[in-house]
Amino acid sequence: MTTLQPQLPSEDPTLIRLTYRNEHSLAPADPIDALETWFVNADISGEERAEAMDILRPTAGEQAQNDVEVDLSVAEMVFIRVPMFSARSPWLLMDEHSARLASLAEHVLGRDDSNSLWSPDLEAMAEDATGDLLVVSEAVFDSAWRGFGLGPAVIGSAIRRLSGGCAVVAVEPWPVEGSVPTEADHRAGFARLAEMFGRLGFEYLHDDVLILDLSAQKAEDCLRTELERTESRGERYREHQRSSIPDADPSRALY
Repeated sequence: MTTLQPQLPSEDPTLIRLTYRNEHSLAPADPIDALETWFVNADISGEERAEAMDILRPTAGEQAQNDVEVDLSVAEMVFIRVPMFSARSPWLLMDEHSARLASLAEHVLGRDDSNSLWSPDLEAMAEDATGDLLVVSEAVFDSAWRGFGLGPAVIGSAIRRLSGGCAVVAVEPWPVEGSVPTEADHRAGFARLAEMFGRLGFEYLHDDVLILDLSAQKAEDCLRTELERTESRGERYREHQRSSIPDADPSRALY
């Protein structure tokens, strides 16, 4: 068995695809301007894995082909869009949703009795921010996909798809549900997450809250850099696979 280089995942990261699911009710009690929740899955389909193997390893046996015809889960994410210009106060919407969103609102929203949508600290960082708020509520990667630097590309791609009409993205990194880290573990974990989100252009707002100003060119530039890095990792993975095949047929090295 060939061992991959430590910095490379066990599959080509450029095969990752994101799928989006949004749910809402028809009940009259659910106002049209309620929070918009998006569930995003990052996966590699078994069909694409099989096609890739057929190109890289055309002589692979039937069992090997069957092994790759299984979908792989990479990450599960949840994003919440908060409307800032609806009939209901964004404060109330976030407070009614959960304690976590209520806590986040304390840092990012302006007071109802003020003339500003955003908190003074956020306004100082994102001048003239006009639009909705997008919250990164959850982003959990499968253990097999951690440590390869793919988080910014995956999360950033979802943000770009969901943030049309938004002015700011906010995240308050939280321990995985069910875990009870020590204070030291929490701080160390937050530092790692802050560094990861920082590669997308997120900056500290207050305490454990990070924000991304979508009006700044920096956000798009950072994502472009991360996507280029992912493509580079994919090419290195494919090159590694090709080099591990004895007498590989050059005509099949297009992948």
